[in-house]
Amino acid sequence: MSGLRYSEFRKTLTPRYRKVWGDILMGYGGLLLIGVVFWVVQFPLWPIALLAALLGSIGFGYLHHYLALFMHEAAHFNLTSSRKTNDLMTNIFLGVLQGYSVETYRPTHFGHHREIGNVEDPEHHYFHALDLRLIFLTLSGIRTAKGIGERLFSTARRTLPASSQPSRSGFNWVVLAGGFVHGAIIVGAIMAGKWPLSVAWIIGFLIWFPFFSTLRQILEHRDFHASPNTDFTQIRHGAITRIFSDGPLASTFGAAGFSRHLLHHWEPQISYTRLRELERFLLDTEAGPIIRAQRETYLSTFRKLVK
Repeated sequence: MSGLRYSEFRKTLTPRYRKVWGDILMGYGGLLLIGVVFWVVQFPLWPIALLAALLGSIGFGYLHHYLALFMHEAAHFNLTSSRKTNDLMTNIFLGVLQGYSVETYRPTHFGHHREIGNVEDPEHHYFHALDLRLIFLTLSGIRTAKGIGERLFSTARRTLPASSQPSRSGFNWVVLAGGFVHGAIIVGAIMAGKWPLSVAWIIGFLIWFPFFSTLRQILEHRDFHASPNTDFTQIRHGAITRIFSDGPLASTFGAAGFSRHLLHHWEPQISYTRLRELERFLLDTEAGPIIRAQRETYLSTFRKLVK
């Protein structure tokens, strides 16, 4: 790419749809694998069964979080070449499992791009300090219950710009289908005598999935010097984005390009399947020092932010 103008290079970074769907299938494969293990393995003692359910819930929650990240790719119309097909396929293969449509998510996420670091940012988990209180509220399910309440009752929702408010398009059928799928898994497992599978699925989706989502956003956007006593719903936090090193953790915890979140905020419409190439190009430009200065690992960032 030596000598190629950036505007020309950027045009070559078209999405690789096969990779996107291959990565999504890997997530479903992981969910299926854990489910099969719970279906096949017999747990003769209930304490062992409960322990297995708790451990399995972490795996389910991690994979739910992994798959949810591809809703972000879909919000930028990078799952298929047709925008209409993009949204339909997203709602069927991601929205139903997550419980909301891409049409609902897109305005909120675009609001995040416009308002990152401002008090109006609709994706604002990073406003919270990474401390024991946040971990307790998340793992106890209190934050999940609060989030559900905010979705159901508009009076509990933070005041956001009209352009960042979720759309209702596609809301009903996606939520209803999601409720049916989750209910079928939970009730079906119980009726088959596989209650550890039901427990693992419920805890994974309602507890660990929100925990991983909250943690990831804090690691991506929280200022290392932000005071835990500052209310960032009233005082501007400032725009912070990072780029994380490659590896098994980064490629799953930061799937769908989140491990190169800095680059995504610079070029939101470029598919995550091409961000590695974008990074290599930019490292040889004036942007190189900025990228290197913002490079971290998830573990090092966690150690710096945890209180």
